[in-house]
Amino acid sequence: MRKWIRAFMLFLMAAVLSAEALAQYTLTLDFQNMNPHLNQKFELRVVNKNTGLEVGRHTIDSLSTANFTMNMLVLVEGESYWIDFYADLNGNGQYDAPSTDHAWRMELNNAKSDTTLVFSHNVMFTDIQWPGDIDPYQFSGTWSGNWKNLTFQTTGPIAGTVTVDPDSMKISGEFKTTGAFGNPDTTVFAFEGKADTTSGDTLKVQLPAPWTGTINLFNGTISGTITDPNLFGTGLSMTFTGNFGLAQTIFRYQMSGTFQADGIVVMGHRDIPTGIASPVVESRPESFAILQNYPNPFNPETRIRIQLKQSARVSVQIYDLQGRLVRQYEPGSLKAGVYEIPWDARDSRGLAVPGGMYLAKVTLAPEGQNPITRTLKMLLLK
Repeated sequence: MRKWIRAFMLFLMAAVLSAEALAQYTLTLDFQNMNPHLNQKFELRVVNKNTGLEVGRHTIDSLSTANFTMNMLVLVEGESYWIDFYADLNGNGQYDAPSTDHAWRMELNNAKSDTTLVFSHNVMFTDIQWPGDIDPYQFSGTWSGNWKNLTFQTTGPIAGTVTVDPDSMKISGEFKTTGAFGNPDTTVFAFEGKADTTSGDTLKVQLPAPWTGTINLFNGTISGTITDPNLFGTGLSMTFTGNFGLAQTIFRYQMSGTFQADGIVVMGHRDIPTGIASPVVESRPESFAILQNYPNPFNPETRIRIQLKQSARVSVQIYDLQGRLVRQYEPGSLKAGVYEIPWDARDSRGLAVPGGMYLAKVTLAPEGQNPITRTLKMLLLK
């Protein structure tokens, strides 16, 4: 159920875009000769190389064919991407570094158009440092961006804040935009509601009155039709479809009713709470290091300090002594410097964990070098 909460959070946050251009393209992935992984779980995500943040994700619970394609509306003009994916070879339901599982990475630089990448099964594996599930409250925070009406060639900014309560499945927020429907004034949209999870595999999001209709979110895709029968006197409907990831969603919309138009919204979320604070020392360390958490023992918060000689991708997984994943952070690629990673003794649902010993697996992965990993013992006292 939690994965649908995550999906819900991402769409309603509406907003997104740091780039002024709204040119967006479809990424088509053509997989061939995947015979060794038939009936195995297959997961893929697209990561923006400049930010290190995820912009799209898709999971196939069991591969039923050796040749298949994926179409994802995730590319923004001028941006570069990693496409990371793996097959769950050992069948344990989660990612393990090669050769336990088979994992690969493709690259796409300077996106300029709809793009097709072809991949044929091979044994040139890459440890992609798969982050696992997404924490629901990573979607909380400030969002900002733009929309573009392609029919009338108008555009405008959109910005707001979102608060997520993963326990009650309640989300609330407020967004403001200017220029919508030709109105120069600021339009405010405030919302507060819950996700309806009674619809099976597809999450249906019910918007507050006077809106009717649903937003459907499933496995990285967004679709639906919503209507306000009284807006502008004669009503307005919007039908949309697109894709989402942790840090971005892009969808195309069609408006009917008072206004008839097509448009595009590109949304991003850079202010993701990843557990990485701002650099604590303005320096360039002479070596890489993963230091013991402090305080230790701790209650209620502890911090892990890392030193980066050069830029590196950073990931943290926290486990209990039974080997269960409790919490994870994936700040992506960080520049050289000294950082602190805080843990507030909560799991991925935001619930406080019981006292006891926990293990933090910290990995630093400089480009072109072997990853550096250390496992820390952390004692939570209660």
